[in-house]
Amino acid sequence: MLIECARCGKPVAPTDDSCGACGFDPLNDPCRFGPYELIERRGRGGLSVVFKARKNGTVCALKILESRRQKRLDQFAREVAVLTSLSHPNVVKIFESGEQDGHRFMAMEFVDGIPLDAAI
Repeated sequence: MLIECARCGKPVAPTDDSCGACGFDPLNDPCRFGPYELIERRGRGGLSVVFKARKNGTVCALKILESRRQKRLDQFAREVAVLTSLSHPNVVKIFESGEQDGHRFMAMEFVDGIPLDAAI
């Protein structure tokens, strides 16, 4: 499965660190995504990448959508809406969501530990 480069729209493999066509790499730029300090990359899927990040001293999980396709933007918006509407001790809290440098993102409560796929 390929994702789109946010700058040029060319296909990029989820395992690639940057676009081979234009070299764009907003998700691994040195240590910043807007107001967030990127501490470390924690995971990457077919549509997004998740960082352990910090903003104003608060550590969070920062999920950044890599695609600009409307279908993916709609899916991400639904995910944000559902998570924002939930309030349960076993569901992470959403601190904020928005757009930065052409990428949609959501900042949520950071839960330290092993990844879920490793625990199953």
